[in-house]
Amino acid sequence: MAHLPSSTIGRIYVVILVAAAIPLLIWVGVTLSGPVVWLSLGIVTFLVTAILLRRRQLEAARERAYDPTLGFTNVVARMRADNALADEQRAEQRAGRTASNDA
Repeated sequence: MAHLPSSTIGRIYVVILVAAAIPLLIWVGVTLSGPVVWLSLGIVTFLVTAILLRRRQLEAARERAYDPTLGFTNVVARMRADNALADEQRAEQRAGRTASNDA
């Protein structure tokens, strides 16, 4: 979403852009005064609004589903723990094989 700039020059620039856009929008509105044009502009406006609302819903869902434990350091620590456990299991299996071979 757009926000008002924090600098004075940025605010002046925004005011100038708005002052230039208002007469342009009035001119376009008078020029495009047919009902088909207004209907199509209404449909486009509706679709853009629907897309933006859907995007906000998806972003909110992603934020709710975010799991901070899935960071890179946590993944590396989890992989190391899994590898250590697998090494221990392999060592136990080898020890079991040698014990059964000795008997």
